[in-house]
Amino acid sequence: ELCNECRCRDNKGQMQAWVSEMAPYVKSLAPRQLLGSGTEGLYGEADGFSATEANALNPTDWYINEGVSFLRDEKVDALDFATYHLHYSDWNPEGSDDWAVNFVKRFITSHGELAERNLHKPLLLEEFSAVGDRREDIYLLAMRQVLGSNIHAGMHIWELTLD
Repeated sequence: ELCNECRCRDNKGQMQAWVSEMAPYVKSLAPRQLLGSGTEGLYGEADGFSATEANALNPTDWYINEGVSFLRDEKVDALDFATYHLHYSDWNPEGSDDWAVNFVKRFITSHGELAERNLHKPLLLEEFSAVGDRREDIYLLAMRQVLGSNIHAGMHIWELTLD
């Protein structure tokens, strides 16, 4: 990956410009190496959403200002696959288990649908972690959603945690 969870707060377009420059450069050095961006897959207005729509898809409303946009940043041709991360408890530590279940469903579904319609490249849930009383249920939910999707190439469990 080009970077891990890189952001460029309040600089709309700068992240995409960097990915557009660096991805072809890395591919020129290692043309057989599969390459992803490593971004979290957060949504922004550059994805074609209003601020209200982007905030409804993101874990909390401040993510729209992080300078990243899932579709814009992943459209770079030199990227072989699109990535996103899902650490709901880090992003919204006050969220209930019910909120987490609903958010995980919505986040995975929206990434799969948008990637299939717009990106036309494999999608990797590159990092996923779950915590709380329903941790096992949430891991199973995420794995089933990814396995049941045509666009997802797979997922990586970031950490198995004990509370």
